[in-house]
Amino acid sequence: MAGVEAVPDVPTCRICRMEEEPGVPLYRPCRCSGSIQYCHQECLVQWLQHSQKTYCELCNYSFVFHKRYTHSMPPGTLPVWLYVRYIAWRATQTVTYVVRAAVVVFAWLLLVPYTTYRVWRMYFNVGDRIADAMLGTHIFRGSADAAHAAPWPALVWTSPHALLASLVALARRVFDELTETWLKSIIVTGSVVLSFVAVLLLREWVVHNVPEAPAPPEDDAPAPAEDAARERMRIAALATAQARAEHMLAADPAQMAYDDLARAALLQAPHAGAPVVEPGAPRPAPAGWGAVPDADEDEWTDDEPAGAPDAVGADDEWVDETDSEASHDADHAHDLAAHLDAHAVLPPAVREFDEEEDDEFGWDDVDGGDHFAEDIESVLEAVGLLGPFVNFLQTLALVQALAVSVITVFVAIPYCAGRLLGFRVLDLVLLPAQALRRVTDPVFEAVLAVVLAPVRWAWPAALEARTVPAAAPAAAFDAPALGVRATYVAPAARYVQALVARGIQMALGLQAHTRGVAAWERVLCVVLGHAYALLLLAAEAYGGALVHGVPMPWAKHVLKQYLLMAKVFAFSVIDLVLFPLFCGVLLEWCLFPLFPGASFRALAGDARAAPFTFTFTRWTSGTVYMFHFAQMLSAIRSVVRPGVMCWMRDAADPDFHPIREIVETRTPLQLRRIWDSVLMYGAVLVLVIGLGLRAACAALPGVLPLHWHPQRPVLHVPIDLILVHFGLRVAVKRTRLAHHAHRAFRAWWIAASKRLRLSAFLMGDEQPGERGFVPATWVDRVRHFVVPRTHPEHDPRFVHNGGYARVPADDHPAPDAQLIIPTNAAGIPIDAAAQAAFEAQQRAIVQMKERAAYTIVYLPPHLYGRIVALIVMLWLSCAVVSVAAFVTPLVVGRTIASLCGRHGMHDVYAIMLGLMALVAATLVRHCVTQLRLPGERRLAKGAAATARVAYVLLAFGTLVPFLVGLVAHQYVVPTQRTIDGVPQLNVFHAWALGVVAMNCALLVILTVFPDDYPMLWDAYDFLHHGRIWRINVAHATRYALLPMLATLLLALVAPYLVATAALVLGGKLGAPADVQQRILRLANAAVLLVALGVVAARALPSRLGIWTDVLRDELFLESTELCNYNEADEKLAPRDGYGPLPDRLVRG
Repeated sequence: MAGVEAVPDVPTCRICRMEEEPGVPLYRPCRCSGSIQYCHQECLVQWLQHSQKTYCELCNYSFVFHKRYTHSMPPGTLPVWLYVRYIAWRATQTVTYVVRAAVVVFAWLLLVPYTTYRVWRMYFNVGDRIADAMLGTHIFRGSADAAHAAPWPALVWTSPHALLASLVALARRVFDELTETWLKSIIVTGSVVLSFVAVLLLREWVVHNVPEAPAPPEDDAPAPAEDAARERMRIAALATAQARAEHMLAADPAQMAYDDLARAALLQAPHAGAPVVEPGAPRPAPAGWGAVPDADEDEWTDDEPAGAPDAVGADDEWVDETDSEASHDADHAHDLAAHLDAHAVLPPAVREFDEEEDDEFGWDDVDGGDHFAEDIESVLEAVGLLGPFVNFLQTLALVQALAVSVITVFVAIPYCAGRLLGFRVLDLVLLPAQALRRVTDPVFEAVLAVVLAPVRWAWPAALEARTVPAAAPAAAFDAPALGVRATYVAPAARYVQALVARGIQMALGLQAHTRGVAAWERVLCVVLGHAYALLLLAAEAYGGALVHGVPMPWAKHVLKQYLLMAKVFAFSVIDLVLFPLFCGVLLEWCLFPLFPGASFRALAGDARAAPFTFTFTRWTSGTVYMFHFAQMLSAIRSVVRPGVMCWMRDAADPDFHPIREIVETRTPLQLRRIWDSVLMYGAVLVLVIGLGLRAACAALPGVLPLHWHPQRPVLHVPIDLILVHFGLRVAVKRTRLAHHAHRAFRAWWIAASKRLRLSAFLMGDEQPGERGFVPATWVDRVRHFVVPRTHPEHDPRFVHNGGYARVPADDHPAPDAQLIIPTNAAGIPIDAAAQAAFEAQQRAIVQMKERAAYTIVYLPPHLYGRIVALIVMLWLSCAVVSVAAFVTPLVVGRTIASLCGRHGMHDVYAIMLGLMALVAATLVRHCVTQLRLPGERRLAKGAAATARVAYVLLAFGTLVPFLVGLVAHQYVVPTQRTIDGVPQLNVFHAWALGVVAMNCALLVILTVFPDDYPMLWDAYDFLHHGRIWRINVAHATRYALLPMLATLLLALVAPYLVATAALVLGGKLGAPADVQQRILRLANAAVLLVALGVVAARALPSRLGIWTDVLRDELFLESTELCNYNEADEKLAPRDGYGPLPDRLVRG
């Protein structure tokens, strides 16, 4: 407003938002400006204690405090006993942490897996014994149980030596017991925990992503009592949701159970006129999983926020009550609502959250590194390395109880049911009677034996005469004699009889497998147990009302959740395990021509010999193939016009959710999609790799199979592995394979589109010359296919043909609508069918959130034939390129190896040698091409870069690693020696060891001291990005090469000088070689100790200064005062008495 004066901004604290007060000044402690530049010292200290930081989380400036110490603090260094006490305290902390880390590692990696695996085995043994007892059979379990049942060694107290021996035997037995099945224990425990976490995450995903059902239309004459009860119930639920966690411990369990059942009954009672959800309609979210709290909230979410939106009708999907059930629930609405009114309270007011004000404090604007550090701290605290030890014990007990509970509910109980029933579904009805007979039959037989004893003594022959004929019908029933009379339907009857007999035999075979102890047989029993659980839930859900007289909505709710989890689990296993495994096995078959002796018999033998290794390797290879196939599809999608690949889902689409697709897609449609994917992936494998390799075998005899000798190395030093480790990554980055492959791929699509007249449809490139043709002979057609004619539309014989169509312009077309609609050039449909398809498409577009985009493109005649021709061309090109990319380096490498006298060398080395030769030839060609260009400056620049590369490789890639390897062999690694004690050294071994040692040292230094050696970061960047020619040779020589050479040469020569001086002073210059070598080894140890002492002496003053500051802050600190930020002080060295907030105050 013009007449109102502007109020000046008053500085306030960015934490408490209060102004400056007398005695409580405001400080500007960091570089931040604006409304967050001032704060009180007390507020800042409290915030630092909360965040455990000593710097600003926005500008990363370390807060500076002026420290005031007491007058009793001695000047200079502190007394020695304080340092000793501090070192002892730190040593105690270190030892305590190491012991705690050992306990944590033992608990998580040995104790919990071992306990879980023992419970796992115990449940299987208990299930087997229950089945033996109920069915009267016996299962042979092999020698594994006998081995585990071996007696434990007892402690012998007769003598100390015997006690020590018994303790050692007991420890060895404990160690063997823990480590014998360690891998299986880890797999079982990890699978159980991950499965439980996956189920919880799936449930959370369904809660937040499955759309809620729309509210049903109001009835003309709604039931007032039911509506009023429902509204009162909702008010009560919203009022009690926020304090639910507090009331659960204090409330009466029976009362809470009654309230929850009442709430569930009212929520799940639909209106009489509620619409029925069709099978193909979108599925609404479950009420127990959504925003309305009901009886299932206690099981899933106890912390649902108050005021969550209601989902009217959300239970229709999960609990499909009948009309009779709805009327039954409505009859009790008055009583339940009256009971709920007594407990209804008004919800408290919720304070609105000011996001802008919170952002000013820097809660959300934390560095990524800080987030990473906080995540690491959270992980360490979760596993027990940080935080109270009691929390670790609680977490350990919780995880163990969770694992045992999951195994009990989802494995043990279904296993017992599957082991008992097998494939005998009718025995499920007779199982209670059989269980009762196991108790009553012995009692009845005992009573009957006592009662009939006099009768048996008086008339034994009569009883035998009565009992013998009774066995005949049973025997006849056990072995029925089925016969078919000779009639005109006898052949068909015999065929049916054979089918029945075969089905019975198959059923008996499967039934026999439910009595086995193999892994897959136990899995079969678990699956059968879950199937019987689903059968019981279905019977209870849809027939429970007839038995109990009341509806069973909980059974339908649990059944639908059970089916959802089973569906997601089954399709996840298919997508993540079975599909990659199938691709891996098929890839193995396609690669049979590469390996001598490869066959299905050998493949089956490998599977039987090592099933886990076989499965894992094939699954890994199949996963890698699927990843590369997806990358190829993404490359095609990035090259062609948007909308061409709309018929195939994009895995990189942020709106694509696999779990949502599994949940929302019907099972037959999902199975059909998986089958289509199997056909597509398998066809590409067979046509591109399988047929390609077999064609190469036929066209190039003698090239395949490979010379496969992996156990026959060419060199004793793994130079090949070192080159692959250090050179392959640089070579891939510098050659820019992905960039060149993308350019070649795009060029291929452009050329193929032009030759097939599909440039407008595939590439979005309108070519007037493709809208018709010039009549010509077959020779001209072939010639023009190889080299397309330029501007054929200018030819007077040019004939227009083809048409136009409306096609998608993005990858999100209208659902259930025709993709290609014939139109004219203006986009108007050409006939009635096209008009109907266009109108249906428009109706589908109106219902979309984001409108689908369409465009008009030219389509040549015989479109589907041209697409088939395009697919054939793509197949032939991929097959030729892939086979050529493999065979060419192989042939070149074999040729070079044969010229060098290495006949029959392992073909992996030949392929590497061929690749190196081809890359070298490409580089030479590129250099020659560059040198041919005009300009002397280019020539001089290339020569200088080549000289720098050669110098750096010679100095830092050959000389320095060799000297480092010599030093390592002299001081650390024992070298081989002759009989006389003279050391033997391999030059290549020394160089390889030096390369590995330098790389490890570089990584360790950059990890431990990331800010102390910036020159090493430059070297790391130059090395791993292939920019060696950009190194400043003079700078690197002065500050890196010369100091390293001097240090390494001194380390090599110093022991020999010391040993020579010792021999001269001792008068033993003529001593034997072994004596001289012994003195040299002592000199090595002496020089190494002196070097370590020098390093410690140089590092001790700085460490001593840090300890002095810590002791001063811990013992003599009197007060601290926050310092204002000054840009000039930031560039100066730290002053005495100034520094960050002491750790004692940060810890609080």
